[in-house]
This record gives sequence, structure tokens and C-alpha cells, in this order.
Amino acid sequence: MEPPDRAIDALWGTMQMSHSFDPAWTGQTEKQRAAMAYRAFLELQQQQKEANHTHRQTGAADFLYVAFQGGDFSGTSFRLRNEDTQKGYKAKWFDCPLHSSTAEDTFLELGVVKKDPEC
Repeated sequence: MEPPDRAIDALWGTMQMSHSFDPAWTGQTEKQRAAMAYRAFLELQQQQKEANHTHRQTGAADFLYVAFQGGDFSGTSFRLRNEDTQKGYKAKWFDCPLHSSTAEDTFLELGVVKKDPEC
């Protein structure tokens, strides 16, 4: 399985498990979104470790986000500080409730452009 596919499976599995233990789980609370961002961070960190261990510098995902049905958004970006070395990384996590200025700022920072559906 390719690393980006594995990253998506990791988040999807976490969401399914969270909903299993709490059927009211929707990702709408700050704590729920933070838990998803942390799970995304752990997956990306593991992928970078594996890429460094195998000396494969490509293929590892470097960002992983989830958008919830209600419009909330949460995730993590992860980059090595210096791609020539394996020392350290720079990670950011995002928690953006729907209709917040934080969400709009985050989308701008990530270069996400709003696109209307083609239907």
C-alpha cells in the first residue's frame, strides 16, 4: 500500500473507531478535531521515519487533513526541516471550526482555492 493511501486509511479507521465507541461522535468538538489532527501527525511522522530508514525520500505523505460533514476542518502538515539531513522536522496542526476566520486563514496559507461544483 502506498504511503498516502495508508495515511487516509489510518484517519478513516480512527474516525470509524471513534464513532463505534461514541455514536454521537461527529468531529464537531475541538477535542475531537484535535484527536484527528494528532492521529494525522503520528501517521505522517511514522511515514517520514520509514522513508528515512529505507533512504527513500519520496512517497511519504507530507500533509493529511479531514473535512467533516458539518464543514469543520482538521489536520497536520509535516516536513523535514532540511531535506538533505534526517535531523528534525517542522509540523503544523490545524483546527478550523466551520465559518471561522481561522479556517479561511488556514485555507489561504495552504493555497486551497474554493471551487464551485461542476453540476
